[in-house]
Amino acid sequence: MAKFQDQLAEFTGNVQIANLRFQKFEFDVAFGDLGSGAADAIALSDFPTGVFVMAASVEILDAFAGEGDLAMTVGDTGDADGLMGSVNLDGVAAGTVLNAFGAEQGFRYEADLGTAGLAAAFAATELDDVTAGSLRVRIYYATPMAD
Repeated sequence: MAKFQDQLAEFTGNVQIANLRFQKFEFDVAFGDLGSGAADAIALSDFPTGVFVMAASVEILDAFAGEGDLAMTVGDTGDADGLMGSVNLDGVAAGTVLNAFGAEQGFRYEADLGTAGLAAAFAATELDDVTAGSLRVRIYYATPMAD
């Protein structure tokens, strides 16, 4: 039986069940996108409005290197790790799918999460020390459909 993480990664989205359309939001981050210092956040302001958020995961596209304590979360200003708790990125092999369930997952309605500060937050001793790596974050959600 496939692991849940693998099943999430294979979900193609756009599946309709009753009056809900299940979809996924994806965005990629490369090591060059990260700022400097101990922390940086990449805003996800184009996330859809009026949806039920179910889960989040991250797939390592190219292994990260250069900073042993590089970690990330996904959440909003009210709960920085609400969609995905902290996951360590350093040394994780390409193709690995990670998730650490946040408290705001599990079919939670979000009227406008994109303007509530939704972001992927990265932390390390020094982000400038990251020399390689890229990832894809996926957020799985359902959109209510008209009757």
